[in-house]
Amino acid sequence: MIKKHSGACQMIFRSLLFVMLISLMNVPLPARAELANGEDVAFAFFKTAGSNPDFDKWARGTDEYKHVAPAFAAQYLEEERQRLMRRWKDDEKRETLLETQMAVSIHLSHSRTKDGKDEYWMNIDIPKQDVFYLPYSFQDYQFAIMPQNLEKMNLHSIPLQQFELMRSQFGGGLSGTSSLHLQLKPTKSYIDQPYDIDGKEQWVLITDIAAVSLKAPNTGAALWNYTAPWYVSPVKRELETIYKAPSSESPTPQTP
Repeated sequence: MIKKHSGACQMIFRSLLFVMLISLMNVPLPARAELANGEDVAFAFFKTAGSNPDFDKWARGTDEYKHVAPAFAAQYLEEERQRLMRRWKDDEKRETLLETQMAVSIHLSHSRTKDGKDEYWMNIDIPKQDVFYLPYSFQDYQFAIMPQNLEKMNLHSIPLQQFELMRSQFGGGLSGTSSLHLQLKPTKSYIDQPYDIDGKEQWVLITDIAAVSLKAPNTGAALWNYTAPWYVSPVKRELETIYKAPSSESPTPQTP
């Protein structure tokens, strides 16, 4: 619990909050460890479309319902429906972010400007496809998540310390593999019809890239992080609210 302070204590408290806020603004937040599954994507798709799913159909479509003993089928069906409905209500209250990952190749390079300044670069080998998408399935649904402007995330200038860190993870070489984690914010669902993608009918979910991180495939060590300028994490938003909130306590004039 955060309590209000007055006088010198309040000034110290605000100063500490300011330092914490500046730190969060300058240091990219680490990616979450929990990756999205098919149910997560299905909820995000329907929530973004503003359409309620058929929870009774979803409950009947589970493997558990298909194999449950007839005597317990009705009970299971109701419990699963209630679980799905509770999750739907909870998800409506929160900002939706989907985290996914894929293996990518990383290439490092070093160059020098005309004035003798050293520059260090990292190139992420984003898969080149006519239509890039991340496939997910949930029961009878096939989803295609399409991150917007992913191709612009391939080349980055990095400091020497990060360059050396990544080289050490690549055994001293300039190339290696890494796990690319994407935090995606759903922006549009094409719910009117599925689209034929790679010979398969898929429901398209468009997303913006909120954050990106690279992790070493063997150790999981963080190699590089990026956070979109528009994305404000819940922790950072709470700190900003606390810092900007006007104090309800006014200094009481002291009578000599």
